[in-house]
Amino acid sequence: MNDSRYKFSVVIPIYNVEKYLEQSIKSIINQSIGFKKNIQLILVNDGSTDKSENICEYYKNEYPENIIYIKQKNQGVSSARNAGIKYIQGKYANFLDADDKWDYNVFEIVYDFFEQHQDEVDVVACRQKFFDAQEGYHKLDYKFDSSKIVNILEQYDNIQLSTSSSFIKRDVIKKYKYDERIEYSEDAILMAQILMENPKYGILPNAIYNYRKRKEKTSALQVRENKKSWYNETLEYGCKYIIEKSIEKYGRVIPYIQYQLMYDIQWRVKSDVSLFLNEKEREKYLNKLKEILKYIDDNIIMEQKFIWTEYKILTLCLKYNEDITKKLEYENGRLFFNKVEIYKLQEKKAINIKEIELHRKVVKIVGNITYFLPEEDYELFIKVNDKKLLINKFKIFKNEPSIIGKLKHYKQFDVKIPIKSDKIEINFLIDYKGEKNNLFLKITDKNNIEIKKIALKKCGHTLRADKKSIILKSKKRREKKL
Repeated sequence: MNDSRYKFSVVIPIYNVEKYLEQSIKSIINQSIGFKKNIQLILVNDGSTDKSENICEYYKNEYPENIIYIKQKNQGVSSARNAGIKYIQGKYANFLDADDKWDYNVFEIVYDFFEQHQDEVDVVACRQKFFDAQEGYHKLDYKFDSSKIVNILEQYDNIQLSTSSSFIKRDVIKKYKYDERIEYSEDAILMAQILMENPKYGILPNAIYNYRKRKEKTSALQVRENKKSWYNETLEYGCKYIIEKSIEKYGRVIPYIQYQLMYDIQWRVKSDVSLFLNEKEREKYLNKLKEILKYIDDNIIMEQKFIWTEYKILTLCLKYNEDITKKLEYENGRLFFNKVEIYKLQEKKAINIKEIELHRKVVKIVGNITYFLPEEDYELFIKVNDKKLLINKFKIFKNEPSIIGKLKHYKQFDVKIPIKSDKIEINFLIDYKGEKNNLFLKITDKNNIEIKKIALKKCGHTLRADKKSIILKSKKRREKKL
């Protein structure tokens, strides 16, 4: 790469982004490393019908030595990026989305890291920070704990999906193309191919890529569930392709690829596909997912960080095409399936306390239970001091959308406990297959509880509610109605 004319080349695919484009371009021009000497900017107009072309032409005239402007008929983001790859002259390449922007010092930080680790990595990943309609960092931000080199064969949950927030060696990216048949996750598929060839890449927490979450919700990720290409082409040409490539390279689907596939599937499991697909399309889609799930180990499914246990269990049900809750094995307060831990009964925080109300001689507790278990397999009790009350009346409190329709996520209960002493301690227990376990509590509405504490104090009571118990004390013998 000694013949590189620039340190960096940036390809921006452009389609009707006049509102944001100038801000993106300026984030490149104003880089601390120096634009004129060190950066080539390739603007690819993918058939825009707004004033994006005027903006491109203006900056092309301002910086004729640094900016290349390409105009083509609308063919999609992958086609635009591929068109730009042909003109890359920088040592390192980036594919900035036209509505996003870089912090001013990123290129300087990235260049120094690449030069220090030239023989180790082909890719450097930067931290994604949201702006506009949403703040905070991307869900995969957990890997950005320090500047480091990740080996995907060892740290398989450190997946890198975005080429926009990454920099890639020119000699490497020139070997690849974005698959123009794929409208969604095309960059994740390309990145997987690159990282399977060289399984090490750099992580830079102090290099920030600013990802715009549009207020009008028109970005690709924000509308993907409405597009049938997300259900078909991404699975067929993307997911299946990297499965084949992993088997070809390693003789198996390595955990990193499994984790990437499951990261994508978790959003699919939470989506009610009946809103977008007819019955025949839905059946075909589910069959495609089941084929992919065959290559994902159960522990990889359970290790996902951003999906409820209920959805993980649902994913296992899809994979094995049966209700796996009927086959859960119990040992020492833990539930297993195929020797993989599903959850611990005590750590699940299955009891959510919503309301605590005190009447003349009765305390009423309203809450819900979130165990995704057959109701005939367990009983729920309230222990009041030394006495137990069986809770046996549930009603569905909240249904959540899922790939199979509504998921019965919360089952609500309310129980009335007579007050027969100046102090009562309330605990919750579950009897699962003959063994009893104390349950941890979660206070759903903390403001509600604080208001109740104030009201109780006025009539001579104190209330303490934590993750283990609810304790109600009376300072007066005579109860007053709230």
